[in-house]
Amino acid sequence: MKVINLLGDATKLKVDSNSVDLVITHPPYIGIDVERYGGDPASQINFSQNEKNVLKLFKKAFLEVERVLRPGGNLILANNPKGGFDAKLMVQIIKTTNLQFSSYYAQHSDEPHKNITVWQHYTKGIQKGFSSFIGTKRYGSTKIECDINNEKNPVDMQLAKEGFHIFDAMHKDVPTKFINMFSEDGHVVLDPFGGSGIVAVTAAQLGRVGITNDISTKQFEAAQRRMELSL
Repeated sequence: MKVINLLGDATKLKVDSNSVDLVITHPPYIGIDVERYGGDPASQINFSQNEKNVLKLFKKAFLEVERVLRPGGNLILANNPKGGFDAKLMVQIIKTTNLQFSSYYAQHSDEPHKNITVWQHYTKGIQKGFSSFIGTKRYGSTKIECDINNEKNPVDMQLAKEGFHIFDAMHKDVPTKFINMFSEDGHVVLDPFGGSGIVAVTAAQLGRVGITNDISTKQFEAAQRRMELSL
């Protein structure tokens, strides 16, 4: 089982072109606390920048995803369907890049706040035209029923005890589902906004090569520790 843990900017991935089979990622929330999670305030996506600069960073990051994906490779990208600044930026990014999504997966949770995350699916080289931003009436796509986070996971509990702030917006069941659907043994799975490495470690546990990347030194260290506890 192999995980490659990278410390770097998602707009400048240290990954070869056309070398990744599957990207699964939940981009950082707009307004992320850089001091709390670590990172470079000059390049981190946060409210200290204006909307134009944030859009520029997001666009660069997704053009990097396009570069590293092999032809026919797949991107699974989380989005918040409830509107707001994050959703507005995502619509602009989709319109100004080649990321034309062909299908959607809705993640539902029975937790009290009943969050719903929409996972958008893009295949490199298959252009089906820009689809309007997903709305509540389009939840007829495949549903994923699972918790929002991994707070009950023993590894995450241990990381928290060691002082790491775990900022994973997805439950392990989410990457597990998509890895099984869109990759095979030995394939390369990347999360360019990797946080503490949940996607890459899950990929390795399923017989893939996992690559996790994050600009935050703290999250890089958390991913390294997750690897030690999990593999």
